[in-house]
Amino acid sequence: MQQAYSARIFNVKGTRVALLGFDAVVMWGWTDPSGPGLATAWEGPVRDAIVRARSQADVVIPFFHWGVEYTSVPNQFQRHMAHVSVDAGADLVLGAHPHWVQQVEEYNGKLIAYSLGNFIFDQGWSRETMQGVMGTFTFQGSTLLDTHWTPIVIEDWNQPRIATGADYYAVLQ
Repeated sequence: MQQAYSARIFNVKGTRVALLGFDAVVMWGWTDPSGPGLATAWEGPVRDAIVRARSQADVVIPFFHWGVEYTSVPNQFQRHMAHVSVDAGADLVLGAHPHWVQQVEEYNGKLIAYSLGNFIFDQGWSRETMQGVMGTFTFQGSTLLDTHWTPIVIEDWNQPRIATGADYYAVLQ
């Protein structure tokens, strides 16, 4: 199970980037003795994993599977865990699961993107489920210098395309 809470470290042009993944949807401590298990988004283990990653990397980015499906506003749990993550040393917090794009927040100088929406998915029944965003994040050391959002629209059941015109602004709204 400890392996599930271990960061994957990448060297990107001399900057060590730690990626962590946590699940707040399943929320049970599923594990298999022969496998890494599931990193459930409980506060203590998340905080500990981020603190460990902070000691190993220049940039720490946790990604959460969390939130209520088909909602545009993050819930209290998402907000709490995002703030816990930043307070523990995360430089950027990303999330998904609501299947809709949710708001972005700055907390203690760090960026939190609560839900990136859908990218390649078969939920063509509403405008919101056919939208997503890709983020491009430019760091210098652990400082996020620039963020660029690329809005996505899903067409023909699973085919993402970069949004243009009115679609571009609709996704960013």
